[in-house]
Amino acid sequence: MVYLKLRNEVQARYILQRHPCNVDENGVTLDCGVRFISKDIARHLEGCAALFILAATLGSRIDTAIR
Repeated sequence: MVYLKLRNEVQARYILQRHPCNVDENGVTLDCGVRFISKDIARHLEGCAALFILAATLGSRIDTAIR
């Protein structure tokens, strides 16, 4: 039922990027200069030389329709 109401509002988009990274004890720095300060992320990515960033959305029309 919800699918039928929202299917025409979907404007799905995504981006997937691979970034070389530097991991230290306090966080992760990407090659583009973005820094994630988190000991948990650093611990999970310990030993990694690169990572993938994924962002996805169904579009702003979905938010409007839900409201």
